[in-house]
Amino acid sequence: MAAQLRRKLGPYAVFTVSIGAMIGSGIFVLPGLAFEVGGPGAAFAYFLAGLIVLPAALSKSEMATAIPRAGGTYLYIDMAMGPMMGTIAGLGVWFSLVFKSAFALDGLGLYLGLFADIDVHALGLGIGVFLLLVNLAGIKESGRVQMILVSVVLAVLLMFIGGGALFVESDAYHPFLAEGVGGLAAAAALVFVSYAGVTKVASLAEETANPARTIPVAIISSLLIMMFVYPAAVYVMVGVTPPELLTGDLTPLATASNLVFPEAVAKGVAVVGALALASMANAGILASSRYPFAMARRRLAPAMFASVGDRSGAPTVSIILTGAVLLGLVAFVPVFELAKLASAFQLLMFAMINAALIAFRSSRLWWYRPKFRAPGYPVVPALGIAACLALITQLGWDAIVGAAAIILGGLIWYQAYGRSRAIKESAFRESVRQQGRARLLQLIGEALGAGARRVAVVSGGDGDDAPLFRLGRPMAGPAAGPGGVSRLKPGEAGELAELDPDLLIGAVAEDDVRRGDDLPRDRDAVVLTGGRPGEINKIAVLGSGGPFDVLKICLAAKIAEEEGASIRFVHVLDPSASRSQAQWLERFHAELDELCDAPTESMVMETPDLLAAVRSAVGDVDLTIVGAPRGRHFFTDLIDRLVAAAPGPVLLVRVAEKGERASLRRVLDRFVAGRLARHDAGHDAGSDEGRDD
Repeated sequence: MAAQLRRKLGPYAVFTVSIGAMIGSGIFVLPGLAFEVGGPGAAFAYFLAGLIVLPAALSKSEMATAIPRAGGTYLYIDMAMGPMMGTIAGLGVWFSLVFKSAFALDGLGLYLGLFADIDVHALGLGIGVFLLLVNLAGIKESGRVQMILVSVVLAVLLMFIGGGALFVESDAYHPFLAEGVGGLAAAAALVFVSYAGVTKVASLAEETANPARTIPVAIISSLLIMMFVYPAAVYVMVGVTPPELLTGDLTPLATASNLVFPEAVAKGVAVVGALALASMANAGILASSRYPFAMARRRLAPAMFASVGDRSGAPTVSIILTGAVLLGLVAFVPVFELAKLASAFQLLMFAMINAALIAFRSSRLWWYRPKFRAPGYPVVPALGIAACLALITQLGWDAIVGAAAIILGGLIWYQAYGRSRAIKESAFRESVRQQGRARLLQLIGEALGAGARRVAVVSGGDGDDAPLFRLGRPMAGPAAGPGGVSRLKPGEAGELAELDPDLLIGAVAEDDVRRGDDLPRDRDAVVLTGGRPGEINKIAVLGSGGPFDVLKICLAAKIAEEEGASIRFVHVLDPSASRSQAQWLERFHAELDELCDAPTESMVMETPDLLAAVRSAVGDVDLTIVGAPRGRHFFTDLIDRLVAAAPGPVLLVRVAEKGERASLRRVLDRFVAGRLARHDAGHDAGSDEGRDD
């Protein structure tokens, strides 16, 4: 049983974690750089960046109420789009949050350096070690530290905005867009990292009391507050600081405070800046350390990262790994240069969060029941995706290439470690199955309601073709005329072209070396083997994991209607298959029952022994229908074993191969029926060529 985290965080603690993840370098370091890029419009750039974050904040708030578990962005993308995309998201968000935390520790050194000549790296390392120990002590203790830090920082920022607004010079904002719209977009891309932490409190959902209410309120309220605080604070900075001082300044809040407040107050603001950066670093460790934990529980990272301390209730090993990487970055890497990389990947992650919401909503999963639903679906998440991708282009090629490198790293890790271990269910795959099932049911309904087919019996020349005519006549229907079914002899190519049948029916004996291989592959074909049918009261239609193709269902339904028989739909799944796959097949069988006039029953079994399952499923039936492999041969080793397992006659069904007479729509429909709709539901029963479509 997976280790469980403890629900110790209350509403204000979660709110302060979200605020603390944002308040830091975004307001204490970046405004001078944003002013250099975008001019006085930097204040509006912060608001614009917040608007682009809003769709992802709404999307993640919804998903957090449906899946209140540790992991946040990683977990939602993994469950929505599958483990490969989840691996990329998990590693990418983890790295970007660690980068941002390391950047905060360097910024902390810049502010403390205003008071004394201090070694920035040594100080950052020391504070990083302290915060690591705080997180190891437990989530409750870390949450308390966060509440104190954030409360003080918010109060001082509001004091700065209110007091500084009295000294603002309106001339400082002319021209407002000094660098044009391009400069505004570039500034918004640069400061986007300021909002990067707003949604990461969702990764604490498993440790939050009443997460269905607390998480959405914390995310949305903290974002809206910072969409006011950021632009207002930058507005004051621009209005009170001469351009030559503000441009490129790495301690802009302290500089502005020195110009409008007494020295003691200005020093207090600098101290608060240091506290805010410490808060941001702490929030980064707190949230980012939950990503390895969540990945381990989804089998995408070693199991040791899922361990939880007995006394602290925190993911100890995951915190140690996160702290070690953080300290290494502070000691050896110019982290400030990685701020753009963090921003680029956060933009990509926010685009994926919006896409994940669309995947969850469209899949209509039975268990996806969020208590909060993001408004404006699907327009708002779609606009969020477009805006995030557009803003990435403003960060320059270095950031884009860096983000691509992390994506490549995630792919390599998944292929090398996670692919064989991962839980492979996802809302995207479920959505594919749902759409495939809908299309299959449409095709089956059309086939059952269609007119008569042109059917030809390929005579073996032994005079015993009556069973073949008996099985073919229901498919031909009364509209086929007297007799209903035409007769062909093997090799009569001219007559085949003249009759142009849609369906060929033949019979083979076990000692027949050709075994149906002479039947043309550009026609739908059925081969009867295992003896001649007597009275037909029950028909079994076998599948090895995926849904049945249209021809098999239509054949079973027509014969059952003619003979007054019932139909048993049988699927055999490997024990490793998820419960959602079995439920998918059960629903598919129920929907087939509504299409068929004959009575039906469903049998979905989970077992590693395919042949034993088949023997159990068809032991009391009079006719078994199985899908033949695509290719030249009707029979393979697996088909031989399936036929031997059936006690009575077996019909092998093979759909026509794509040829000159097949339209593009027909080919696509067969692809949907035979491949797409069985996505990820297959039973590994040996060779693929023996698996049913």
